[in-house]
Amino acid sequence: MLYLGLMKRAMQTKGLFWPLRERSGFSLIELLVSLTVFSFGILGVIGMQMYALRGNSYSWNSTLAQRIAEQKLEVLKAMEYQFAKLATFGDFEANQNNVPAADQITNVGANDSIRVDIEEFGLLKESPGAFYGSAGAAAAAPYDRFKRITIQKIVDSASGTDSKMVIKVIVYWVGTDSDPANPATHRKIAMMGMVAL
Repeated sequence: MLYLGLMKRAMQTKGLFWPLRERSGFSLIELLVSLTVFSFGILGVIGMQMYALRGNSYSWNSTLAQRIAEQKLEVLKAMEYQFAKLATFGDFEANQNNVPAADQITNVGANDSIRVDIEEFGLLKESPGAFYGSAGAAAAAPYDRFKRITIQKIVDSASGTDSKMVIKVIVYWVGTDSDPANPATHRKIAMMGMVAL
């Protein structure tokens, strides 16, 4: 009997029946501080996810752009020289006026000839001249996804003794951090090759 009485008294003072006013818990300030720290942590995770999504988008677009450039370059390199000279898929231009200055083929001799083929990959189709506007001025991007510019420099074609052709393929796209109205901010990838007799 004495044992049961001692157990009951112990439970009332320190056990299940301990008065609620003596129990410790979280104060409102501690709760607000913990929520603030948790919120900063969540914001950091969201920022990391956004950065990862931008990186994935760049990787995906650059891979597609590389394939688009390789496809045109490999087709031209696989052809015989005489056929590669005439291999433009659509209208071509005989100058580099619609190619950004930084992407033009330089060292064009007096007897060399230039062919520029501009293709668009996307929903919006406009004239090639609208890509950079007059005199390279910034213009709204006329392409939805990708624009491919192929430049062929036929060396010494005017004299009729040409034996090689330099090819440069540039693919442009509007990145997540690009200004669609400013082509100077667009992403690009460029490849070069040569076809000879």
